[in-house]
Amino acid sequence: MRIIIMRHGEAIIADGDRVLSSRGKEEVLENARVLCEEYHLDVVVSSPKTRALQTAEIVITESGLDLNREVCDALTPSGDCEEVMDYVNSICTEYQTVLLVSHLPLVQYLAEYLKRTRIGQIPNFVTGSALILKLEGDNAQLEGFISGGVFKKY
Repeated sequence: MRIIIMRHGEAIIADGDRVLSSRGKEEVLENARVLCEEYHLDVVVSSPKTRALQTAEIVITESGLDLNREVCDALTPSGDCEEVMDYVNSICTEYQTVLLVSHLPLVQYLAEYLKRTRIGQIPNFVTGSALILKLEGDNAQLEGFISGGVFKKY
């Protein structure tokens, strides 16, 4: 199974909610193009927060596929890594490549949580960036990182 952890794009406050800024939409689109060229996504799982839902929608649109969409409450900024991974493991029988759209600090915590399996150095998550991990049992391998429209393979 492949897990892609993506941080939502740059956000601003509008009408009492945090939504993607125009720059945030552009950076997500730029990274989504690269992501969708490199990987076939099976499902997009998002935090219920508006900025994460908007990020997920941009990726789904860019994929050109009729992707399954799910919302996971554990993907909020204060979410729990074990709950997220329990959720992922519960759907992994159906899907091979899962995109998780979340927030700081959870994206970094998730990467560090999986790092216990020695995947290597974790890059810093800037807005709109995505970390690609290949999971085989308890072994996680860092495959790449997408930021600023650039795909860095590991």
